[in-house]
Parts: sequence; structure tokens; C-alpha cells
Amino acid sequence: MRTPSDTDTEPMTSTPQERRSNRGFWVIAGSLALVGAAIAIGTIVTRPDPPSEDAQVNLRVAAEAVEIIVDEQGSLAEADADELRVVELTLDFVPGGQSSTRPTEISVDAGSERWIGAAMTADGRCALLGIEASGQEFSSLGPAGDQGPCTADSYAPPAGTTTP
Repeated sequence: MRTPSDTDTEPMTSTPQERRSNRGFWVIAGSLALVGAAIAIGTIVTRPDPPSEDAQVNLRVAAEAVEIIVDEQGSLAEADADELRVVELTLDFVPGGQSSTRPTEISVDAGSERWIGAAMTADGRCALLGIEASGQEFSSLGPAGDQGPCTADSYAPPAGTTTP
């Protein structure tokens, strides 16, 4: 060990250099990890539900959109494919003359007295849901197999349809 002397001008450094703390780094890194996890969870939780592969469920979703349009604009005739695309973003809507080819595609025929939606089921049947101007609903599910195009404008309510 060195001893100070009159000729020695260097200061004594006999204690080892103190360790610096990493606490600040871990506080910032931990905070960023928590914020990232919160953003990821928030994104997953608030994501809209994908459309159902069940045509009848999708027709019910379309009917709820029709109710919104009627409440705002006063007529079933306003609930056409174009207007439904604005209100309900998870489904595809086509005019009544076009055929539905899948459960998430709804063929729409909107008139002042009746609104009809048609959707092809996964097993090839045509599911229909109608709303009368009086508020009564009717529905129908066609037979399995090839029954032709699934369009809303060619539908006339047959005897035996249900009115909930």
C-alpha cells in the first residue's frame, strides 16, 4: 500500500469503484412490457366478432341492421343492400336479384311493405328471413341439395312459414 509523501501528488484510490444500479433500466423496460401487453389485450378484446358461418344467425344480424335503418329513415324500402353495407360491416349484402353463395352473403329485397333477406347455408339450403311493414317476421329454410339460386327477390312466403 502506498503512503502519502511530500513528493507524491497523486491522490490515493484504495477503494474499489462502486457498482452502478440497473434499477432505472428495469423500471423502464418493465413499464414498456406492461404497456405492450395492455395494448395487445385491448386489441384482442375489442375486435369485432367475425360473421357466423350459420346463415340463420347472419340473417338475424341483418334484421337488427334493418331495424336500425327503419328507426332512422322510417321505411323498410330504405334497408337495401347499399344501406345495409354502411350499417353492418361484418356481412356482405347483394341486391335481391343476385344469389347468395355463402352464409355471410345476404341477398336483399327491400320494399315498402316487406324486407326479405336470403342466405345460402353451408349445406346448400336457402335460409330466408322476412320482415313485414307491420313488424311481423317470417322465416323459411329450404330443402337440402340443389334448389336453384338463393335470391331474396324470387321469394314469396309459402304456406307454413313461421311468424315468431
